[in-house]
Amino acid sequence: MSNEPIRVGDLVMVVKPAPCCGATKAIGVTGTVTGNEPAPYGECTSCCAATDTTMAVKLDNGKPYLLSRLRRIPPLVEPVTQQDEAHA
Repeated sequence: MSNEPIRVGDLVMVVKPAPCCGATKAIGVTGTVTGNEPAPYGECTSCCAATDTTMAVKLDNGKPYLLSRLRRIPPLVEPVTQQDEAHA
């Protein structure tokens, strides 16, 4: 996981429970960030408590998640082999 800021297009994983109700059912969910606009309904999907939507992003599953619950998964970097260098 990485400490870089989360942006649209990043692959992320939910790693923390919801701060309002402690819901853990989304832990382990992965997805790509599709938007950083506030969620239109501004509620926790588990307990319907109001959330700070300015700190939420939407994933490709259509649901908003608070940034504080997410960790960015850095892109994989393939190692360069000697064979690759010979063809370059």
